[in-house]
Amino acid sequence: MGAILIVDDSSEDGQITRHHVAKLAVHNLVHVLVSGEELITYLEGLAPYQDRLLYPYPIVILLDMKMPGMSGMDVLAWLRDHPPHAAVPVLMLTGWSGDLRKMQQAYELGARSFFTKPISAEEFARTAQSLKIPLSF
Repeated sequence: MGAILIVDDSSEDGQITRHHVAKLAVHNLVHVLVSGEELITYLEGLAPYQDRLLYPYPIVILLDMKMPGMSGMDVLAWLRDHPPHAAVPVLMLTGWSGDLRKMQQAYELGARSFFTKPISAEEFARTAQSLKIPLSF
C-alpha cells in the first residue's frame, strides 16, 4: 500500500493537512516533507528513505505551490522530466484563492487538482475517488 506524501515548507500547514487526511482513517502511511528537494530524495529512495517498508512509494502527493528553493511548479517540471515518477498524481495546495494563469501552468505541468489550505478531509476523499487514487481504508 502506497504512502500519501504532504510536501509543505510550513511544518504547521503540513501537520494540519496531515490531521485532515487522518480524519479519513486511511491505512496508508502519511509522511510530511518540507521541501521539493526532500520529495525528490524520497522518490529516488535515497538516504534516509531507502527502506520502502517504512517509506513506501507514494500513491499521491499533496504539494504546496509556494516554497523556497524548489517551488511546487519546479517540482511539477522535475516530475514531468522524470517519467518513472511522473505517473504519481499531484494535488496542489495553495494559500491563495487562485491565479488562473498559474493554475493553468500547473495543470499543463501535470497537476491533477488544486486545494486551498486548509484542505478538508471530505474534499480530499472526493478528489481521490474521482482520480481513482487507491486509498486504503
